Amino acid sequence: MKHLFYSLFLLSIFSCEKKPAIKIDQKLIGNWKHRVNTNEHIYLQIGENSRGSFTIYDTAGKTLKGSSDQLRKWMIKNDVLHFGRTSSKDQRFKINQYPLISSDTIINDFDTIYPENSYLILNDAYFVDQN
Repeated sequence: MKHLFYSLFLLSIFSCEKKPAIKIDQKLIGNWKHRVNTNEHIYLQIGENSRGSFTIYDTAGKTLKGSSDQLRKWMIKNDVLHFGRTSSKDQRFKINQYPLISSDTIINDFDTIYPENSYLILNDAYFVDQN
């Protein structure tokens, strides 16, 4: 009985662990862009090893608050994408929709997704793959 309890305890700990993003979905690999407004863009770069970057730019190309020039591993836990193992609140994204390929033109606020483009939805915002 003690062994069973210990096994269940370990299983619960490891099942709640963050996993590298591409182990959850290979289609997350890409250079994802969301246009917040006419002056601000968010870029998420996710590489083949789940490592990448998180940058917020203004239209002049200036990096804005919340950005990170570090390369970190993108991790997922409970459908939340984390920029690194210890991401700040501004560097976490609720995954509303994993990557799909659009069949129609989608216009959502400042983002336009054309047919055959890959997109995903994070924090209710559309991100388009720039590849």
